[in-house]
Amino acid sequence: MIPPLLCENLAFRRFWVGQSVSLFGDQITLIALPLTAVLVLHANASQMGYLITAELVPNLLFSLHAGAWVDRRGRRRQTMIATDLGRAALIATIPIAFALDVLTIEQLYVVAFLSGTLTVLFFVANAAFFVAVVSREHYVGANSLLFGSRAFSFVAALASAGCSSSC
Repeated sequence: MIPPLLCENLAFRRFWVGQSVSLFGDQITLIALPLTAVLVLHANASQMGYLITAELVPNLLFSLHAGAWVDRRGRRRQTMIATDLGRAALIATIPIAFALDVLTIEQLYVVAFLSGTLTVLFFVANAAFFVAVVSREHYVGANSLLFGSRAFSFVAALASAGCSSSC
């Protein structure tokens, strides 16, 4: 049975589908990026630490400013779409560089940092957009659907990322 919120609210249905796809990609990247560093580039422990730091530092540096910028700018939906497309383009450079035999750990650092920066923008816009497309009385049901997608992405995407990296 399809939840009534998905049938009745077209804007939320589109948001939920897009969010589900985005979460799936996020989880694949979460496991595939470090696995690429270790299995392909033979990264050592310090390089792995730098890689994770490059991905997380944008949260510390840009969260407050990103929130103010997104609030001032508006266009939350367009911001979310642009950041997801940007993250996809950044991640796509990795297999391209690998195919051309030019993949380096430095490229992974840059991709991780820029992807982390776009992720900050995405999640700031995401929170504000949710409130715009879901009425207050549907918050619980909408959050249940979103967190169900998130839980599914943890299981399905991590399994497929692990298989695609090692198979």
